[in-house]
Amino acid sequence: MKQLGILVILVLITGIILAACGNSGHDEDTEQTEPTSYEEAIQQYTEAIELDPDDFEAYYNRGIAYRELEDYDLAIVDFSKVIELDPNDVRAYYFRGIVYRIQGEYEQAIVDYTKIIELDPDAAEAYYNRGIAQGAIEEYDQAITDYTKAIDLEPSIAGAYNNRGNAYNAKDEYDKAIADFSKAIELDSNSATGYYNRGIAYANMGDYDSAIIDYTKVIELDPNHIRAFLKRGEVYVEQGKKAEAIADLEKVINDVDDPELMQLAWDLIEQLSD
Repeated sequence: MKQLGILVILVLITGIILAACGNSGHDEDTEQTEPTSYEEAIQQYTEAIELDPDDFEAYYNRGIAYRELEDYDLAIVDFSKVIELDPNDVRAYYFRGIVYRIQGEYEQAIVDYTKIIELDPDAAEAYYNRGIAQGAIEEYDQAITDYTKAIDLEPSIAGAYNNRGNAYNAKDEYDKAIADFSKAIELDSNSATGYYNRGIAYANMGDYDSAIIDYTKVIELDPNHIRAFLKRGEVYVEQGKKAEAIADLEKVINDVDDPELMQLAWDLIEQLSD
């Protein structure tokens, strides 16, 4: 069985697919040119498949290239072909699951991640990604179970704590959410995500001072994090701090092209005059 490491996609998606093009299992009499783009990689893998229709590595790598080009339907076709040729290829289920999730086909993604777990019960990334899919369809209890298993297997996955915290937040279990976000921050203190999410949890439970501290930290780490300005402005509105609220909300209005965010900011400003 082909195993996956927790960071495998960070390696596979970059240069390896291009460099691997000349190594699809065929010996050539003439030297094969290294591809310089995903389009060229696809062409070379297609030629490899024409020479050997059972070359599952060529299908797999072409699927990765299609995924990078956001040609998701063709990526799924190729990953499905890999599975047809080698039903135990964990990588193909993994990346097909990712593509299904990108397309919003969460149930299909869950099926693929579940298959990985059957093949490799210790695949932390499969539990983690299945948790994401479960959360997307608001199956928060199942998501929490999956994130917890991922954490048991890989305690250093900051994203699992963040996402489990979001699931707890959705269930109004704010103390548990804050504990998870705090752990995520401990693991990655330079990531704005943990502070932002914890700020939301603090605000939800009415601890506005702590929420402001976290949103301010987000802005310190990422001065262009417009949603942090919006959320901090919202908290200032709740506290009746008009000048601070207007400063944050005008930042949102002036710096974004997103009509929805702009309208939210305007609505909050209008609350100050009520």
